[in-house]
Amino acid sequence: MKTLACMTNSAHASALDSLLASLGAVRGAGGDWLLDCGQISETVILVVLPAASEADLKKTVSTAALSGQRIVGVWAPGAATELPAALEDYGGSAVSWSTETLRAVICEEQVVWQDPGGGERAQQSPKRNEC
Repeated sequence: MKTLACMTNSAHASALDSLLASLGAVRGAGGDWLLDCGQISETVILVVLPAASEADLKKTVSTAALSGQRIVGVWAPGAATELPAALEDYGGSAVSWSTETLRAVICEEQVVWQDPGGGERAQQSPKRNEC
């Protein structure tokens, strides 16, 4: 079971709810979404881009990265902006507003880097602590 914690602004909240419902996710009691993807259990932080606040984004991403959570940016429809530095440094993927691509990233744990239009971005090299 994947727990999907979402960071979005009010303009995209209902659209994100629809996207997650189309994945088969259900809203949990705490407000996060739950998606049955098989045996691997983890929390995935979904950030709708462009982010409402760079300061909040940086704090959320750094906290998630320190706890080993995956961070996935989801480009809002019509977004035309650059990938925020926090996601460039610590993100696991950035995907267009697509059910299929989002499922591949969350459930199949594929690494996908797309621009806002769904085109391929150069592969990112997120900062990670090495053992």
